[in-house]
Amino acid sequence: MRHFTAVERLGIVYIARNYPVEGSLRFTGYWDRGDPPELLEDGPGWDDLHDAVAWGKARAPRVLVRLGATEDTIYSAGEIHLAKYADGSAPYPVWP
Repeated sequence: MRHFTAVERLGIVYIARNYPVEGSLRFTGYWDRGDPPELLEDGPGWDDLHDAVAWGKARAPRVLVRLGATEDTIYSAGEIHLAKYADGSAPYPVWP
């Protein structure tokens, strides 16, 4: 099994709000190779969303940030912006 490093910057990072249990971090995330799906690294968890996005950008050109429970709360934060559908329609809003 080949191990990937952050230097290779591939795949996609998913970051989400972690609806906290007392004492847990506010955001979780993971780095995925994408196609085919393969978990490359679990994020350490973050209290600060900007730290989570920076972690994601260091690993992948595609970063999705989910701030709520619906599709309407997902942002594209990497340098390659993603859309909800394969045909490119309905792009996710760009992370500020």
